[in-house]
Parts: sequence; C-alpha cells; structure tokens
Amino acid sequence: MSRGLAAAILAGVAALALLALSFRAALPGRADFAFANGAEPKTLDPGLATGEPEGRIVDALFEGLTRRAASTLRPEPGVAASWSVSPDGRRYEFRIRADARWSDGRPVTAHDFAWSWRRFLTPSHGAEYAYLLHGVRHAEALHLSRARAERLRSETLAAFDALAAGALPAEAWRRFVAGEDLVATLADAGDPVVRRALASAAGPPPAERAAFRAALEAEAA
Repeated sequence: MSRGLAAAILAGVAALALLALSFRAALPGRADFAFANGAEPKTLDPGLATGEPEGRIVDALFEGLTRRAASTLRPEPGVAASWSVSPDGRRYEFRIRADARWSDGRPVTAHDFAWSWRRFLTPSHGAEYAYLLHGVRHAEALHLSRARAERLRSETLAAFDALAAGALPAEAWRRFVAGEDLVATLADAGDPVVRRALASAAGPPPAERAAFRAALEAEAA
C-alpha cells in the first residue's frame, strides 16, 4: 500500500470519527425508554381512557390483577399472584402479590381495586366503558342507581321547585313527568305521596307538594 493511499484512508477514518462525535454531541440526553405513540393522549386516567394513544401509555403505567402473555395474549399473573374460579364459574378469588407496591412504596391491596371499580361505576366520573363491569354482580344496579340519584339531585329537584312555585298546571306537570322520566325513575319508590302524584294528571295537590319534594330528596340520597 502506498503512503498516499494509507494517508487517505487514515484521513477518511478520522473524518468519520469526528462526524460521529459531532452527531453524538448534538443528540439529547440519554432516554431510558422512548417510543412513537402517535397522537397526544387525552388523559392518563385509566377510568377515562378510550383511545389507543391513551391505552398504550396506561398499559405501561398500570398493571391489573392479570396481564396478557406476550406470545399468546392469554391472562397471566399481574398484581394477582394467582386466582381460583368456583365450580359454577360465577365467583373469582384473586390473591394479591405480597410484593405488589405503588410507585410511592405503599402496598397494593384488594381495597385499591374495589375503590377503583366503584369509582369507574360512578356516573359523574364519566367513564364511557363503565358498562364493561356490568357483568359483575350488583355492578349494573349500582351504576344505574347512582345515575338516577345524581339526576334527581342535579336536575329533577330544581325543575320541580321551579314548577311548584306557581299554580302547577296539569299540562306543565305532564311535561315535567315526561321530561324527567319520573315514571321509570321512581318506579320502585314506596312513598304513597309519590305514587299518588305520578298517578294524578295534575300532580301533587298543594298540601302534599312539600312531602313530594321530601320524597324526591330521599330517592336522591
């Protein structure tokens, strides 16, 4: 090899080395983990997440009782070390891992899961997928009864107060009952004042309006 060729090769290697060092210096600091998630997530609340951008991050931040096996997607232990199913297939019992911890070091308990599911079923939380828990015993009744109570508190009582402040015409009463869906909402109400009012085309008489409102408050409790 001639001296000229060797010098050219060494010069090329030196140039490449300088280029690599310059490129490395221009890079941001080290990232332990990075991935292209697409759109910005709308929320990181697992009880509100609905889209893939949120789901990918939530999956990375939180772990459920089980998780999906990478090769088969079948459930495998997550926060739960193991579980058992009753012979009739209706009761599942999970045993939480002894070393399960939150990011602040607190132990993860069964109460944490129960709290999160009750929160998920609270209508004011606004979870679009709350119905997915309706297969759990009493979950649908809890979800719907909370929705009914919240509507009675936030809408129906105020509407009745505005209506009862005047003469309470029969037509206005019928619009109120239909608009608030009171026949269905109060179908299980046991108060005789409520039953008489819903059966009447004119609503509760003046002497029973206070009792009717009190019954609505009791149903909203």
